[in-house]
Amino acid sequence: MIVGNTRDILAKNKTTHKFDDPVHLVTEGVFSKTRNPMYSGMILFLLGFSLIFGNIFGMLTPLFFAAIVNFIFIPIEEKKLEYLFGNAYFKYKNKVGRWL
Repeated sequence: MIVGNTRDILAKNKTTHKFDDPVHLVTEGVFSKTRNPMYSGMILFLLGFSLIFGNIFGMLTPLFFAAIVNFIFIPIEEKKLEYLFGNAYFKYKNKVGRWL
């Protein structure tokens, strides 16, 4: 079931939930340190989890997740943000790094 849902989400290039377009760019709080706090948190969680269990395969999971997010999901999201917020997003992108 998980594999099937993942395949469907990737094929549609979106989740099944329809979100409204954002009306303002959030650049304060945790977003002033990283443009992707949720992805960064997930990678740190996966890294910690794999260290607890000490599994070699588990150690590759955070790297695999980071690569997928960095090269597939984030570029798609950034194109949409560039379209929605224009110059404000370009300034934010130049000021704040993608990762921690």
